[in-house]
Amino acid sequence: MQRSTFRTYPNGARRVLDPARYLAKTGRTLRDLCTCGACGRTWDDSHVSGVTPAPAARCPFEHMHRR
Repeated sequence: MQRSTFRTYPNGARRVLDPARYLAKTGRTLRDLCTCGACGRTWDDSHVSGVTPAPAARCPFEHMHRR
């Protein structure tokens, strides 16, 4: 069974689970991906949603950060 390359969350953010496969599959570049320094999640910042591109480089998964 092959692991998913990404997951799209209800807020529209697309979390990238396997960057190498995701880039090969979508044709995006490494520049399109961002990784949060606090939670370590990677997302496709070029995927347009209500929270991406992320304003002021904010993590679209902040609601899931530990407080």
